[in-house]
Amino acid sequence: MNGKDSRPGCGHCAACCGLCTGGISIFSGLTLEEHRSLVRIARHVDVAKGQTLFHAGDKTGRIIAMRFGQLKLRRISPDGQELIMGFLSAGETMGEDSLYADTVYDADLVATEDSGTCLISADAITSLVLVNPQLGAALLRSLGQKLHDARYMTEILSKKQATSRIAGFLLRDLNRQPGGEFRLSQEDLGNQVCLRRETVSRSLKTLEQLGCIRLTGYRSIQVLKQDCLQDIFLDDVVL
Repeated sequence: MNGKDSRPGCGHCAACCGLCTGGISIFSGLTLEEHRSLVRIARHVDVAKGQTLFHAGDKTGRIIAMRFGQLKLRRISPDGQELIMGFLSAGETMGEDSLYADTVYDADLVATEDSGTCLISADAITSLVLVNPQLGAALLRSLGQKLHDARYMTEILSKKQATSRIAGFLLRDLNRQPGGEFRLSQEDLGNQVCLRRETVSRSLKTLEQLGCIRLTGYRSIQVLKQDCLQDIFLDDVVL
């Protein structure tokens, strides 16, 4: 693991009434004391933009809770091409599967911007689940949502038209973006849906001309009309 371990034991979180876990949806049903019991054994690890938190093949054994920033899940193909498997943004978690099986990371976790994480051991979460069934149900819902997202991504990649793939990607993650605004580079978007950057650029301009989105700079996509994206995704025709 790389990154700066800024608060071993996460004592700062305990002093702040559990704020490290307070903004994470799967922990929303915990009592204040249960939050505190988690953060007492959690670790703050901050990573600078471009830094790798974990590498593919590293053992999991923990839940990663994003405090701020964003991580991308990246694989490098044999020919050196970067493949983006997904993103982890503030308020989201990763590693729920490590509670039920011995797993390893199947991708590098790389910061796309300065980011902060809270790492909580799987053993600690498992102990808490035994006394708080609500948390167990939340973890299962989280795993179910990630399975749904994986299946939806398969449908996205089956689309022939670039505009349809991009529309599908924006629809999939829309509810996770504050105000419907996506902040990611065109390269990262292209790697996510298996398109060249030039193709992504042309397709985004087409979607903007149709009034579906608004582009602000190179890394900002504002969704304006969800139904417009839905029609383009389903029709999968040349625009």
